[in-house]
Amino acid sequence: AGISIRDLRHQPQFDGAGSFSSNGLALVEKYDASGMNIKYGYINESGNYAFEQKFNNALDYADNGLAAVVDDTGKYGFINETGNYAITPQFDNETNFDENGFAAVEKEGMWGVIDSTGKYIIMPKYTYVLLKTVNPIDQNILAELFYGGD
Repeated sequence: AGISIRDLRHQPQFDGAGSFSSNGLALVEKYDASGMNIKYGYINESGNYAFEQKFNNALDYADNGLAAVVDDTGKYGFINETGNYAITPQFDNETNFDENGFAAVEKEGMWGVIDSTGKYIIMPKYTYVLLKTVNPIDQNILAELFYGGD
């Protein structure tokens, strides 16, 4: 049956743990011996690392099987369930994918929206993007877009 998140929180090997995603992987965090640096990785339901724990920040897996992570250069990208990059780190910030398969991404101070292949649906030219649930009838509402400045 595997290990529960409750069990993981009582084991000293992790400093934090998220919930298991539908793919059977859970986000975990661990500080180094100095207690100053933290790395994020993912474990399977047996409590073993699914792949190398190497990310400077990370989010839970989204329903589309991708997870937002930050690499050593501080750039954001998305990994698949094997820990390989599905979308190369290139963003300054990002949200995880929503239930419709879209993620808001920031590049050079401006926000846009990508699909699960990394293709821009909305180019990054807004000061903020708030993803909305797509209306299944007309499919017209994707995001609320905010302009800033003068």
